[in-house]
Amino acid sequence: MSQEIPEGPDRIGPALEGSNALVVVLDRNGALISVSDGMKATFGLRGDPVAYADLRQGIDLPPWQEAVVILDEAGELYRVVQMFRADGSTGRGFLAIHQGRDEPQTYVLYLFEAGHLSTSRSPLELEALRDPLTQLQNRRFLDLMVEDLVQASASLALLLLDLDGFKTINDTYGHATGDEVLRHVSRILMDTVSLGDPIVRLGGDEFLVVIEGPGDRAEVEALARRITDAIARPMLAGGREVAISASSGIGLMPEQGQNLEELLAIADADMYRNKRTEGDEPAPGPVSRPQLLQDMARDLRKGLFRPSYQPIVDIATGEIIGIEALCRWHHPDRGIVMPDDFIPIAMRHDLVTAIDKCMFSQVCADMAELAAAGAPPLLIFFNLSVLTLRSNGIEDFLTDNIRGLGLDRGRFCAEISESMTFNELDPGRESVFRLNELGLHVVLDDFGTGYSSLALLKSLPVSWIKIDRSFVRDLCTNPKDRSIVEHILALSQSLDATVIAEGIETCNQLETLTEMGLNCGQGFLFDTPLSFDVLQDRLLR
Repeated sequence: MSQEIPEGPDRIGPALEGSNALVVVLDRNGALISVSDGMKATFGLRGDPVAYADLRQGIDLPPWQEAVVILDEAGELYRVVQMFRADGSTGRGFLAIHQGRDEPQTYVLYLFEAGHLSTSRSPLELEALRDPLTQLQNRRFLDLMVEDLVQASASLALLLLDLDGFKTINDTYGHATGDEVLRHVSRILMDTVSLGDPIVRLGGDEFLVVIEGPGDRAEVEALARRITDAIARPMLAGGREVAISASSGIGLMPEQGQNLEELLAIADADMYRNKRTEGDEPAPGPVSRPQLLQDMARDLRKGLFRPSYQPIVDIATGEIIGIEALCRWHHPDRGIVMPDDFIPIAMRHDLVTAIDKCMFSQVCADMAELAAAGAPPLLIFFNLSVLTLRSNGIEDFLTDNIRGLGLDRGRFCAEISESMTFNELDPGRESVFRLNELGLHVVLDDFGTGYSSLALLKSLPVSWIKIDRSFVRDLCTNPKDRSIVEHILALSQSLDATVIAEGIETCNQLETLTEMGLNCGQGFLFDTPLSFDVLQDRLLR
């Protein structure tokens, strides 16, 4: 594991004196605060002070204002650049710019010379090419180094690995458990792969092993089996036993490709062929769109789209005040399919309204059963797509279901995604007002991810606002996320709307949100989505 790099002008400046690393510290205006001796020598920087414009004489850098826009959005910037050294030589380099860890208004610029990186031992250089979660190499390392390996090697193999069912673990147990799984898999890779063969986390749940000079395909296949067998053993993550599997694919040079893009494409295709054939049970691999649509229509008729219920909690008392109905497709072969995997296709092929209606009918039946069993009354949050809002007679459909089972309209809260609502909703605005007039609450979901006009927001009858989980996840470490949440809370007060924060997973997040004045929360810290039977047991205890 590489050592911690000091950041901020007071710490990194001394580290750059006498350093051959190509590193610069800048402020928000692009003024250079510290410049390493290696940077000065390589590019002949003699001005005092050195300006960003001086750097651009020797490095193909983007204009600083363009870089700042990217840094504000992503917190980091990477690209391959051309270098023009003071000795007259030229070369390719890899540029990485990060926001300062402790001082967000400073930026640290690293430049790596491609030909020298593989033998470098500078922690300043190594850190920017390392995945912070797993301590493996990251995609930037791959982009920079593998092309050099391909050019220098007579033979090469890429072993691509993808975790099967990882998204379900994240959705079921939370991102903290998912991160533990990724670290566990990374340790397996480091223990199994030969020392010196790079291991890269490509992102998400995909990993790549680069094998220089493999004996033959059988040798790479044997390595793949050792890795996937080790991953398939049950592991402890998040205080519980978790089972996961992995699929693998192989690309060989020179037999199958001559460059990184070709080899990755070959390995990717091989991996997805293996997903369809490995194991005794059908794997949740790619399925053709016509087959998926056929399965959807069939399972809608069979009632296999069912709600799971996630509690919404009063964070001051810990009491459950409501539940959100979350759609789960119980596919007979593929198991539980999550909404992200089928809703976009259902939207494009006019099946989403049928799914919304199927879900709502089941929710009403479940709520009537809870009421008959003596469960305490709760608010019921359910999702409506923009297409459903535009459909004829949707208000009558909802109210007929509620009235037919003797339920209280005032307990039902219709969630409408901010991005869908304010990009597309004009034809469905009448439905929103009508639902409110009929006694249902209107909830603005995923708030902060869309492009809503404040004037339009003010004109809608919104009772609840749900802060998107993307702002909650890094709330304790990212000042921008904290500022966004504070603004949403202030906005909600002016609109007389109650705020729910989604995706609360840690005590630190909960404590921070409580200090900020939040009243209601939802997330794995309180409970996972529950089947109806488990919810009923919980409420009737």
